[in-house]
Amino acid sequence: MKDTNRLLIITADDFGMCPSVNKAIKEVVDFGLVKNCDLIPVAPAFKDAVNICKNYPLLDIGVHITLTSEFPALSYRPISNSNKVSSLIDPKSGAFLKNVKLFQSRAKPIEVYREVVAQIEYILSTGIKPTHLSSHIFVLNCFGAELSAMIRFNNMIMEISKEYKLPFRMPLRIAHAGVYNGLAEMYRKQGYLVLDDLISGYKIDKKRKESFYMRALSGLNEGITELLVHCGNPGAELKKINPRRWACYNEEKRIFTSQSMKEHIEKNRIKLINWSDLKIR
Repeated sequence: MKDTNRLLIITADDFGMCPSVNKAIKEVVDFGLVKNCDLIPVAPAFKDAVNICKNYPLLDIGVHITLTSEFPALSYRPISNSNKVSSLIDPKSGAFLKNVKLFQSRAKPIEVYREVVAQIEYILSTGIKPTHLSSHIFVLNCFGAELSAMIRFNNMIMEISKEYKLPFRMPLRIAHAGVYNGLAEMYRKQGYLVLDDLISGYKIDKKRKESFYMRALSGLNEGITELLVHCGNPGAELKKINPRRWACYNEEKRIFTSQSMKEHIEKNRIKLINWSDLKIR
């Protein structure tokens, strides 16, 4: 790869979350800019997403490892038998713990390993051949976490990545947020595949989303960058699940099905690539 190359993977996140998200992801994939997605194996609309995937054999599909259940109106539960992953779940609801902080303080590594493998195998059982691994809300990454608390989980997921020959989303930095991941540099030196940068406008206000993405792409760093998009169609379903940001999902779908975004990427000489273009040792 030449230093002058600016390579971009655009990935639709949270595939399987609900039917309106699935439909919106199908629409952005049809438009052509998005050729990668992250599939949640424990999501309520997982089977619907799998059926969509069968009509898109060239779509790169990642196992979106999910170990938290952050939305009160949407329950994510383990694939594994609950008594074998009891440190990962809320005993009252039977769903995963609601946030990263609880996960860090309670999760037992052996149970994390068990559930991660179960989720990968569950997707494999559908006939899908995944191209990569990722972590829902970055629970297996070190952003904002104590390294001592998370390095054991990072080491585990990187070993699973090697075992299944599937690269794990491990960015060196999130430039627009001023985040640098020193642990990713360590893994890169060990020979693991590490992304150079990550872009996510999930928390950006709806009115500023388009300008945020345009600026981020105009100033794209050299190397491999992944851009995560969260798409959905407006309606009561998504509003109930995520009342704070439900309207933003439709805005991201609009942006990444727009001719202006397509032309902006071309104008900035950004090369779109897929996860399957990346090689893992």
